[in-house]
Amino acid sequence: MNFVKRMNLVLDYIENNLDGEIEDDKIAALSANPKGMFQRIFSMIADMTLSEYVRKRRLTQAAADIQNTDAKIIDIAVKYGYNSAEYFASAFKNFHGITPSDARNPNIELQSFQRLAFTSNLTITGGNKNMQYRTISLDETIYFWLRSDFLILNNVLCGKMKELWKGAEKANENSKWMLNAFEEGKRMLDEKEIVRYKNRSYETLDDEAKENIIKIAKIDITNLLNAMKPIKKEMLLYRTIWCDKEEFYGLPRYDVDDIVEFKIISSTAIAPYMENKVEPDVPYSDWLNENLKREFYRFEITVPVNGFALQLDEYEEYSQRWWEKGEVILPPMKCRVKNIRKSDNEKYRGIFEFEYLERLPDPV
Repeated sequence: MNFVKRMNLVLDYIENNLDGEIEDDKIAALSANPKGMFQRIFSMIADMTLSEYVRKRRLTQAAADIQNTDAKIIDIAVKYGYNSAEYFASAFKNFHGITPSDARNPNIELQSFQRLAFTSNLTITGGNKNMQYRTISLDETIYFWLRSDFLILNNVLCGKMKELWKGAEKANENSKWMLNAFEEGKRMLDEKEIVRYKNRSYETLDDEAKENIIKIAKIDITNLLNAMKPIKKEMLLYRTIWCDKEEFYGLPRYDVDDIVEFKIISSTAIAPYMENKVEPDVPYSDWLNENLKREFYRFEITVPVNGFALQLDEYEEYSQRWWEKGEVILPPMKCRVKNIRKSDNEKYRGIFEFEYLERLPDPV
């Protein structure tokens, strides 16, 4: 069963239990996600918490009962989960603008928040109006992670807003460049790629664009974290930290046995990345070899069995460029420094060996 169907199953369950108990365990079973994960996904897509959605639906149904039945107001309050008449009256007035008693007067117009539904592309319908919040598939998330949006995602996680908007501008320039190159016949894009780039483009980085970028980034983060699975075989992974990016990553200042929390989503690989001369027949070899003149650190991360990771080689369409082969994405994680050593390679400032201890709680 696909994700959209499961989302709608949860909404069906909620709708059928507005006058009863809504159980977290039932939501977890229907959504096939750990307890609490559905609530986080829902809030990112619907721009409201799940509890807020349930409250609005219950107050909408309560108003319908008040206007269309002779039931006592206190009985209607209890029916929709309010055990205090005062609490119900306060919540009702905050939502509808009038008291429950006044709602019984004829020709009174009340707020109506319709049930939500998710379409096949996860556009949301319902609420006070059709909400055109667009979510992003794992396919689109990974496509942009491999190119430029990883800067946006990790700056969101780190709360670095200045760097976030720099990364967003770079991603926007890249998206527009790709579309222009396609229109001028300088490169090929399939229909899916064209839609991806158009969806990520904006004219001006104004408040509306910034709000949309944050919304997309949060969904991207959730997509990546949800796709990570416990691995079945221990992996030794590598991550190259170029020295001219120290202002972003921070200078490594570690001792053996230090416990380190990496709060970003990390790109790693089964082999060291761009640390040796690249043969001329490889695309962009001149540019890549120029980068090799920079100094760097190497992080070597041992991920044990059952450590969480997303192995992109399992998704062939995502790993088409030669330098993406063997790429693995790790969640925010806690590690122990196993060893610090030097290398014969003069470009190394140092090699840090880390032991992956555990996945940190999901940050969004």
